[in-house]
Amino acid sequence: MGSGDGSLEEDSTVPNRILVVDDSDDTREMMAKLLELEAFTGLTAEDANIGLKLAVEQQPSLIITDINMPNMNGIEMIQAHSVQRAYRGHQRASVVIEVVRKRKEQPLRLLNDGLATMD
Repeated sequence: MGSGDGSLEEDSTVPNRILVVDDSDDTREMMAKLLELEAFTGLTAEDANIGLKLAVEQQPSLIITDINMPNMNGIEMIQAHSVQRAYRGHQRASVVIEVVRKRKEQPLRLLNDGLATMD
């Protein structure tokens, strides 16, 4: 956190702030409600472009994202976010990928590219 004035430091993520990126209204709303019940601040975005903008501006400590979304998918968003954070010298937010579809090779690609870990 900042120096008591409510501002964010340039290289910090914000504890308890979680970004949910999903093009399904129902999934986003459910995840946001669950996060609120557990005392987290839930931010939501209906697509990866908005999610990327919020991730850079709001510096969440965790990003939960769908993979298959129109325009930019979750993997492309994570890659773009990682590049922007590295360019600015910021630490990366942790990422959780919603894997509920048949395309299991996408999360493996993230692991191979160093954008995700099995921690």
